[in-house]
Amino acid sequence: MRKEQEEALEELYLTKMLTKRDLSNCDFSGFNFSGCAFAGVDFSGCNLRGVNFSSSQFAFCVFEGADLDGVSALSCQFISPDFSRANIKNVDFRATTIMETSIANAKISGEMLSTCILSEVDFVNAIVDGKIEKLMASDCNFIGLKILNGSLERCSFTSCKFEETGVTGTRFSEVSFVETELLNCEMTDVSMDKCLFKNMEFPDWYFSSLQIQASQFVECKLPRAVFSGGNYEGCGFLQSDMTEVNFEEATATSCNFAGADLTKANFKNAKLDYTIWNEANLKAVHFDGSTLQGSSFETANLNSAVLDNCDLSYANLSLALMSKASIRDAELNMAKLDLIQEEETIWTGSNKKKAQPVDEPKIAALQQKHIPEDTEFDIDLSYIKKEALRIFDKVEKGKTRGFSKEI
Repeated sequence: MRKEQEEALEELYLTKMLTKRDLSNCDFSGFNFSGCAFAGVDFSGCNLRGVNFSSSQFAFCVFEGADLDGVSALSCQFISPDFSRANIKNVDFRATTIMETSIANAKISGEMLSTCILSEVDFVNAIVDGKIEKLMASDCNFIGLKILNGSLERCSFTSCKFEETGVTGTRFSEVSFVETELLNCEMTDVSMDKCLFKNMEFPDWYFSSLQIQASQFVECKLPRAVFSGGNYEGCGFLQSDMTEVNFEEATATSCNFAGADLTKANFKNAKLDYTIWNEANLKAVHFDGSTLQGSSFETANLNSAVLDNCDLSYANLSLALMSKASIRDAELNMAKLDLIQEEETIWTGSNKKKAQPVDEPKIAALQQKHIPEDTEFDIDLSYIKKEALRIFDKVEKGKTRGFSKEI
């Protein structure tokens, strides 16, 4: 070790702080540097095996070609570090913040990434083994990432990109993906439970091989995506673009499609009981042979839709647009058909008499709720004045104290 490096270490032990020093190519294996602050320090080529850096801060430090095998970086902060060609293996990054860097060929236990915060980090060809919990990543790129024997729980990814990522057999639980790209990812036998996808794009995606439960797709683009034969119970697809999606023979009970665009979608022979389709665009959708018991289509656009041989028992079709729709041989037991707007609609073989009686109070409420804002009313003010005076005259004098009959 050179003299200047020895002096730097003495300074570090006295002040717990080191700035703009060259410590390159030194052997610090097993040293304890916990609770220190480093700024502009050059650790390139150093042997840092087993070093304890816990609760330390690093700003613009260089670790080029350094050996970080087994380093404890628990609760650290790394701002713009240079990890090029560094050996990052079995490093403990729990509760650590890493910003503005690239990490290549890392081999890390999933547990050692738990509660880590990543911002503007490129993970290239990294291998992660095991469960990751509460990791937060924003503006990160995961290229060639491989997750082995893994699961992700309560993690979040915002404005990230996953490219050529292998997560076969991985379980995702309560993981959120916001404005994140998933490109050419291998996702065979993946399960997703209570996950969130917001402002994501999945054009032509094949979801049938995935197990997705109680997950939410909000304002996502899923044109021509394939969900056929899968089980998606309790999922939501609010305000999403789902034109020409395929849910044939899928199970999607208790799902929410409110406000989604499902033009020309295929839901043939699907199990869709207790689903919500309010204000959805279902134009030319095929529901042939599906079960839709207890589902709500209030104010949905079902023009030219096909609901032949469907079970619509207890379904709510109030205010739905159903012109040129086909509802042949459908079960309408206790269905609500109030204020349906229909023209050239085909009901052959469907007994509308089995539907619920017209709900006059509900119709009045619905009509009031959906009156256009620019509607003009003719109001007879003289009648209102006359009625008001009549009411005042009928009230006892003691009860009208403080009121005036002048109108």
